[in-house]
Amino acid sequence: MTMRHTPLARLAGLAAVLAAVLAAACTQPGSLALPEAPAPRAESPAVPPPGQIDRVRVSRLYAADAGQVQGMMRRFDGLEPEILRRVRVNEVDLLLASPEGRRYREEPFHKALAVAEPPETCPVIAVSTGAESPRAAVGTALSQCLAAVAPLNRARGTDCGCEVVAIDTALLVEPEALPYRDRLQAHLVRQARNGGMLNRQVLIASVTTEPPAHAIRLSTARGETVCTGEMTDGAPGEAKIALDCPDLGGRLTGDMRVEGFRDGRPYGAALLSGAGGRVALFLGYSETEYREARASLLPRLLAAAR
Repeated sequence: MTMRHTPLARLAGLAAVLAAVLAAACTQPGSLALPEAPAPRAESPAVPPPGQIDRVRVSRLYAADAGQVQGMMRRFDGLEPEILRRVRVNEVDLLLASPEGRRYREEPFHKALAVAEPPETCPVIAVSTGAESPRAAVGTALSQCLAAVAPLNRARGTDCGCEVVAIDTALLVEPEALPYRDRLQAHLVRQARNGGMLNRQVLIASVTTEPPAHAIRLSTARGETVCTGEMTDGAPGEAKIALDCPDLGGRLTGDMRVEGFRDGRPYGAALLSGAGGRVALFLGYSETEYREARASLLPRLLAAAR
């Protein structure tokens, strides 16, 4: 006789799995190496059909640093996650379209996805896949995320932490909390050939492909290409940009300070230089943010052009 999984059975199974992740782990302060524990004996939850994921309600899996992981585990001791509903993956933009989300979906169990908080000033996403258990996947994802935000916190005086937002087939936050888009507004500013005046182009930036090299295309609203090139991940909070811009003298290169994430994509400002001179690139800024940011970067552009 074939036994069907009822919603209650699925809930009990998922609770057992995530309870093992949250409650059975115990670490020494300053360590993210979560020790192994016996596998739960409860029935495993039914796996959602392809293209779907379970939205699960549970207290936040958040750590500000490695030393807080043990306390986080104690807070969740005894709590049972609750399956709220099934969600289509195409409702979760970060899982559907981002390189990190695609990797998370395509790689084998056990896996976890962690994001830095708050994303506006903490541009880090970490993915752990192929772990021996959900608990191990959580530990690796948090370890990678916290290791990446630590130098940002030291250099910028920020207070970035990390939160696990997905484990295997469980989504721990609402889909709206994980936005993503690959088209951003860009402002390209260069000095006019006749001297001190500055010319500004408002463009559309399309950022695609897998890290560490992201392809960039800057185009007008009519779809005319202005520049093409790539952005390569550098140190945390930094990226290297190389663009080919025929109307701006050819090859332009420079470093971008990544300020944070905007709808899942990095945004920041860069000063680029080449045979045709120097230009400032403001990637992902709104009009108001651009006006505020240019006050610090444009004086450098003018000084370098003299």
